[in-house]
Amino acid sequence: MLSFEKDIKPMISEEDRNEMLFAFDLWDYADFKRDLPRIAERVRDKSMPPGGGWPDDWIAKFDQWITDGMLP
Repeated sequence: MLSFEKDIKPMISEEDRNEMLFAFDLWDYADFKRDLPRIAERVRDKSMPPGGGWPDDWIAKFDQWITDGMLP
């Protein structure tokens, strides 16, 4: 099963994390999970992260992590 620490966090660049620190910490599981609906919408429409969004295989991994229960 996928986990935030092992599978999702490594897909978030330090630059993207720093860009969003005014609102929440993308590297913090609790912050990420709390804002997941907003994050998921933007990841899926490729407006986040800036510059074209994640590749489709990363989005599939992200969606699978959610389906698997969003393990830390």
